[in-house]
Amino acid sequence: MGITPSGNWTIGGTAIAVERDSRDEEAKHTEIEIIDATTTVIHTAGSKSQRRTIRGMVQGSDIATICGYKNTTQALVSPWGSQGNYYITDVKREDVQDISTTDELARLTLELIKQ
Repeated sequence: MGITPSGNWTIGGTAIAVERDSRDEEAKHTEIEIIDATTTVIHTAGSKSQRRTIRGMVQGSDIATICGYKNTTQALVSPWGSQGNYYITDVKREDVQDISTTDELARLTLELIKQ
């Protein structure tokens, strides 16, 4: 099998064969702080920050490269062009067995926030 990129996706210039791309256009984090009986403060962060989850296959040394992107901002490029810069909050790794290649193969899930 090996990896055939699905339409040339890259994150930080590193290829990823994307299987799933999902997003939440209105993600916000809100905390309500009650000061006293008459005063309430609402703290909002990430106002209209697009949250995105990318899941795809990566092989060889690209696995460690993308895993190393956690807590950094990287450019995301899809077959339709630049998607902008995203802060990578989490990278989950699932190793995959493939007898047709000697390269290490993994399915990575990246949690992203648009910058």
